[in-house]
Amino acid sequence: MDEKKTDPSGYEPNFVMKDAAEPEAAENQPNMAENQPDMPEDPAKAAAPPGDQEDFASGAGYSSMLGENGVLEDVFVRTKDILTGCTCSRSCKNCLDNFYNQRNHDLFDRTLALQLFEYALEGKYPEDYSSDEQEAFLAPLKKLIEESRDTEPAEVINFEVIPSLRKRIRDEKRKLYLNPYNLSDWLPQAFIEYRAKIKQYE
Repeated sequence: MDEKKTDPSGYEPNFVMKDAAEPEAAENQPNMAENQPDMPEDPAKAAAPPGDQEDFASGAGYSSMLGENGVLEDVFVRTKDILTGCTCSRSCKNCLDNFYNQRNHDLFDRTLALQLFEYALEGKYPEDYSSDEQEAFLAPLKKLIEESRDTEPAEVINFEVIPSLRKRIRDEKRKLYLNPYNLSDWLPQAFIEYRAKIKQYE
């Protein structure tokens, strides 16, 4: 039986000190086997991606359908029909919006989705905007420039509106490349970019 150890002050701790090298009793050791995950009986199932396991608890089983003849092609055709068959600016209940994805409605943009879709499947780059389309996109920025008293007229800088999927060129002299997002959601930032550009030539 272990004896309580005391220090010179006479204080007696209320616990028993043990030798650090003394192993704990077997009943106090954790059962490692209980903490191991169950191994699947079929090794092939363990290697398969979750989407390919038809008995996966939360899976709908659609992944196996995509492997059937013609199904994936039908999905692509239907996707393009949805993205091109509407006249809304970004998304609406007639194309992408529904009750189940309502939390993401502000993020949807069928035009940008179509550009990415065609580039991924066909290697097709989005076409340039016409002059009328560019003027329509630039109208809010030009109005903001005209209303700013301490800003030079917009004619000092040439503008070009490019599709959002394209990379903007930022170092070309006297020219500012913008996309539709720059001229709508990020209009204040586009105005700041414009002012920084004209200061280079003051």
